[in-house]
Amino acid sequence: TGLYTTKNYGYFTEVVPLGGESINPEYYAINPEDDQAHNNVMPEVSLLRNVKELTIDVSDENENVITIISQQGRLRKEVPMDQQINAKVNFDWAWSGGIYDKESGGRKWAEEGQYYVNIRATADYPGARRQILSMPLKVDKTAPSIRSSAFFTQNQTGFIEIEAQDEGVVDSGIEHFVFLVDGAPYADPSGKKVFELGRHDDGKFRMPLTIANVEDKLVHTVDIGVSDHAGNMSAGRAYVIYTPQSALNIRTDKQKYGVGENIAIEFQWEGQAGQQLSAQTDRYEIYVDSLDYLAGSTSDRQFVVQKPLSAGSHSIIVQAIDSQNQAIDTNYVRVGVEGQAAETTDLQIENLVAQQSLKNGEPFSARIKAANLDRYSQNVAMILCLYDEKDHRMIDCVAVEKKIESQGTGYLTATVQVPEQGEYLAKIMVWDGVDTMKNLVPYEEIRME
Repeated sequence: TGLYTTKNYGYFTEVVPLGGESINPEYYAINPEDDQAHNNVMPEVSLLRNVKELTIDVSDENENVITIISQQGRLRKEVPMDQQINAKVNFDWAWSGGIYDKESGGRKWAEEGQYYVNIRATADYPGARRQILSMPLKVDKTAPSIRSSAFFTQNQTGFIEIEAQDEGVVDSGIEHFVFLVDGAPYADPSGKKVFELGRHDDGKFRMPLTIANVEDKLVHTVDIGVSDHAGNMSAGRAYVIYTPQSALNIRTDKQKYGVGENIAIEFQWEGQAGQQLSAQTDRYEIYVDSLDYLAGSTSDRQFVVQKPLSAGSHSIIVQAIDSQNQAIDTNYVRVGVEGQAAETTDLQIENLVAQQSLKNGEPFSARIKAANLDRYSQNVAMILCLYDEKDHRMIDCVAVEKKIESQGTGYLTATVQVPEQGEYLAKIMVWDGVDTMKNLVPYEEIRME
């Protein structure tokens, strides 16, 4: 028993279960106005007894019947020996989302909202009572929102982070993602091309990508398609930047900035490869956090980012561009922007970090305790970032977020792996959310022994 949608391919009709791979009734959803989405719904039911009368209808969230799909009499119960499946499948039971319009006297589409598909059946024996089975259905016509940015890798495998949320009157949930890497459909090593990604504690989705020829280009474009459980789709874009071969070294005038403060950077070429690339460079383009946000360009080896940056951690990306308008080198540096700390009278943060230093080849864990003394629930986010102390380049970052109920206590833990060699610095930041990025307490630094 469940809700399905039908896909008509001319010569045959495919029946697809709603609710995703896990068939979760909470995510039964259709969009009747989009031919590319799940635009109809059909119940599949198993009858344990012969039925005298059966009615299938749709009701709104207030239990008002808005349309009757079918009314039938004298249906036979399921007989497993005579049937391919132990259920009734009837394409006349499909509902395409239309309801009667009292004003025009015609049909109109059901509005976005919560509905129920009801099976009302009376067994075929004297005095039988009518039984009702109701299955939830969302009419969701709004596509999800999606946002991503630039990510950096030193080998073939890297992670991209995706912020995706279903929009509209009802939330039918994020169902799956598809990816194009440099314009080609992406498949993982097993050949899988459609991915259901679990949402992490910080609210983001993470996708590991293996780019076989990552060293062939400095910047790889990742186009992301996201679908909700009604089949509405949106697209976004991320960038994977390959950094080990960069000969461009970027430095900032300081490590910490205030909100609205200008950020001065300078860049130098290193090594013989750097000298060759320097001669080819026509200009430098500077971006903030993503290659979709150009802060400016210059022919000099210094630049001032005047775009006001919100509190938090940001990537300043520099691309060297030749006379043919091609990027010949790309590198980045991470900067921290601090705003005025939020009032913490009603939200008490306690640092529970046991390790006071970093050690090569060993994991480092950050842990905090958050006690909410307020009348309302509050969000707390902890971000743990690991930097190469020599060039201030971030090599790993983990974010966790949790809602702390009124008078409640929560714990947040994050871990990064310190490489076997090199000098590194860890920064622990506590915000009121990964989106708002407002500091709750001053951030802490943990260095090598």
